[in-house]
Amino acid sequence: MSSADDNWPRYSIGLKDHFHAIGIIIHCWSQIEYVFYQLASYACSNDSPEFEFICKNMRDDTRFEIVRNAIIPKLPVEEAEYVKHFLSCAAICKTYRDSFAHSRFDNIVQNSELVTIKGFTKDLLDYRTRSWNVSDLRYMADASYETWQYGSNVWGALTFRKLNSDFDRSAGSPEPSFAWPDKPALPQNLTQILDIPKQSPPRHQSSGR
Repeated sequence: MSSADDNWPRYSIGLKDHFHAIGIIIHCWSQIEYVFYQLASYACSNDSPEFEFICKNMRDDTRFEIVRNAIIPKLPVEEAEYVKHFLSCAAICKTYRDSFAHSRFDNIVQNSELVTIKGFTKDLLDYRTRSWNVSDLRYMADASYETWQYGSNVWGALTFRKLNSDFDRSAGSPEPSFAWPDKPALPQNLTQILDIPKQSPPRHQSSGR
């Protein structure tokens, strides 16, 4: 096993600061995914058939639909708005993660920007290249972290609300409380970050800045 040192890695991978930010983006998305399971555990008992069904079907193409259709309807309108905002932020963060988890990285560095290449169709006969500067990558990492924290705090507030509803006030103990988090600004989508036309065709060269 290699020991940690400032000279690792001894092989070239490109721009370290860029890859550091990408690692945070992917890590935060895995934490955002866990928030979906936390919300499911709030909506139904952990040992219920419904919870088992939700967990087995919580995939990329279903998790948003499950929260929207199975969890949000159980909430009061005001509280549902917090969860809806989480879904809106998470949907954008997923595009961040997918931009790197499903791409390969070009060894060519252009103007201190990292170049990714991603198949545009399933047969990979077409592809799109994009260039990323470190500031944009760090913005996406920060937005992903903020979304994760917001989602976790929404779940915490929902959980304490449920505890409050079941709380035995005759015992004389203080009620459990958990403040609703401030809603973060909706993250910029990839079109805004890359400043590319919304209806742009598949590209075969760097999108530029």
